[in-house]
Amino acid sequence: MDEGHSCLAAREVPVAAFSRAARRAAHIVPPVCPVCSPWTGRGTRAVVRLRPGFVALAFAAAACAPDVSVDRSGPPGPGIEAGETATDDPDVLATSRPELVLKPARASIPSEEDVSALIRHIASLEPASRHRAYQALLERGERGYDEVFLVGLNEDDIRSLEVVVAYFRDHHPDRAIEPLIDLLMYVQGDRDMRDRIVEALQGFGAAVIAPVVSRLENEPASHLAGGARQGLEEVLAGAVDGCGKEVLDRFLDRARPEWLLAYAKVGAARKAVPPVDAETFRVLARRLERDSDARAVEGALRIVARLARRPDLPRTVSRVVPAVARHLDGASRRWALYALAMVADARVSRKCADLAARSPRDRFWALQVLATTGDSRRMGALVRALDDPAADIRAEAAFLVSLDLVPGAAPALRRLLRDGDGAADRSAVAALGRLRDPGARPILEALLERSSLEVQADILRALLARGDAELAASLQGWMDITLLAPARVGTVSLEARPGRDAFLYALLHVAVDGGEGGRAYLSRLAGELGGEAGRMAAAVLELSRWLGQGLGTTLERVVLGETIGREEAGVQWRGRELPLGARESLFLLCPRRADARTREVLEAILLRAPGYRDRLLAAEALYALEDPASIPALRRALGDPYFRDGPYPLYRFPVRRAAARGLEKLGVRVSRHADRTYSAYSP
Repeated sequence: MDEGHSCLAAREVPVAAFSRAARRAAHIVPPVCPVCSPWTGRGTRAVVRLRPGFVALAFAAAACAPDVSVDRSGPPGPGIEAGETATDDPDVLATSRPELVLKPARASIPSEEDVSALIRHIASLEPASRHRAYQALLERGERGYDEVFLVGLNEDDIRSLEVVVAYFRDHHPDRAIEPLIDLLMYVQGDRDMRDRIVEALQGFGAAVIAPVVSRLENEPASHLAGGARQGLEEVLAGAVDGCGKEVLDRFLDRARPEWLLAYAKVGAARKAVPPVDAETFRVLARRLERDSDARAVEGALRIVARLARRPDLPRTVSRVVPAVARHLDGASRRWALYALAMVADARVSRKCADLAARSPRDRFWALQVLATTGDSRRMGALVRALDDPAADIRAEAAFLVSLDLVPGAAPALRRLLRDGDGAADRSAVAALGRLRDPGARPILEALLERSSLEVQADILRALLARGDAELAASLQGWMDITLLAPARVGTVSLEARPGRDAFLYALLHVAVDGGEGGRAYLSRLAGELGGEAGRMAAAVLELSRWLGQGLGTTLERVVLGETIGREEAGVQWRGRELPLGARESLFLLCPRRADARTREVLEAILLRAPGYRDRLLAAEALYALEDPASIPALRRALGDPYFRDGPYPLYRFPVRRAAARGLEKLGVRVSRHADRTYSAYSP
């Protein structure tokens, strides 16, 4: 073949979409095919002679051809030698591609002509081949190919773009950032591509912060309206988060108000919280004290709320509380309350109780703060909010009370259910069940008939702690009419929630309080029903037999036995799967069925069970028992390690919170240093 041979690499390449830096190199020389020119036949061998600067291009071309192997071993040489072929026929040799063994040449800076030819060759390939070509060129690890990879920054193939970005992380990263930002703005309507570019830009770390901020400042709003602004803000947040505490502290201290707010908004949606220390909160405190710009104040308050989600920073976070509290009387009061709800510092409980009493507009978040501080002296505001004229406030108060154990709330919760406030029904029922309120049964039974299946399941679970034989007998008929008959005609499914949950808790009532008649009923159901319902009835029937040996023994076998399984899957118990709800309900039977061993088993579960849910239920059961002998175990549980992230500190360290409430009920003062759910400081 001669140098005029026409191949794929010799086609004209459109460069309209190329970056400015790449366009200059794209038209310097006519297209040249480094693989096809020149060929010479030598009997059974064929030799490809390449000009020295085309060695890298040969590697890229070889990566695109399945019948070319690359040998990177051996001494440097000026050319590329072909392997043996299977024929002596010169015609075959002239029309077939030989097996090439590519030996690496000496590393040298390529000429502009070589770079231009390589740009044209790669641009002419299909996406998969372009990816292999970029990958082969990247693996050489040589300098001088910035222009080739700058063209690659215009790739619409995500895999090729990832390789190109990998090159620039090691070679002149500053040259890639602006073209990538250009590309982000060009494809801003393509969410998937935009996300990939955002991820690529974040990989450049601190170097990307200044260009992104400059672009956000200087670009017309119309150029950023299609998603580019959101993408650039995501880049900013990811880069700041990923550069360590020093960069984060500098950014928080010096960022303009609008970029501080942008970082706060995007950061709030990120799951990971960056590592911080005391200096970070000192910086935020200074901004809250010195800045009067509403954007800076809101941004700083939202950042405080986000950083306070870390499980290891309660004392450090509390250093910023006075600066946050200053804004409870200003225009940013709502965001200050939000930040304080995340920090959970008892020093602000009095101020927030006053806000909850006098400001309906701020009552919602003021209640959040009161609930999260754990200050039992202020819980009266939560109880009063259960009678608030606003339905959303009543529902929120019931929800907060259901997350914590507030004994004084029981009368107001019963009144709430009696008045038929549907928005708060589930939270009120859950709270009464956890409190084991003895006066709740008549109201709950009356509510059972008129509620949805979801609420019926919650009611049955709450009634289990106060059940008796009369209730169990009435539930047999209720199941037959409300659940089993509709299930047989397909209008209610017992295979999925909520019908399954209501069915399970009704079965448990019959098993626990139905006596011999209840067991006979369960045995009939297990024989008649198929599928999930039949298996559930059989498992609950067997559980009822074990309860005859005592609640303590049953808890020990089910929760601490060798057959313990994952919480979400239930447990395999004597060959049958015991539904998770059935296992949890065993704890509800305390204290009405407690025997001599129950407290000891609950303490063992509290301190030894692998699942946090079992430990939490054991702490709540000990709260209900009110046995002073459990004080040592509850004290040890104040160091429980489980931390659950969530929208409120009420979710965090739930075992510690329940243990602290149990100790307080027994008259033991809990140090806020021991129960790290609360602030390290008290008013």
